Amino acid sequence: QVSYVIRDEVEKYNRNGVNALQLDPALNRLFTAGRDSIIRIWSVNQHKVN
Repeated sequence: QVSYVIRDEVEKYNRNGVNALQLDPALNRLFTAGRDSIIRIWSVNQHKVN
């Protein structure tokens, strides 16, 4: 079973911590999977969430 939430707002941090990290050096992206059930994509060069 896969569940997800689509939100209209952008949250710039992971609530309640991070469960997993994955770095893609070719794209300069960091993927975080939070305990809030949201996967975020971070730009490593610009230090901001996409």
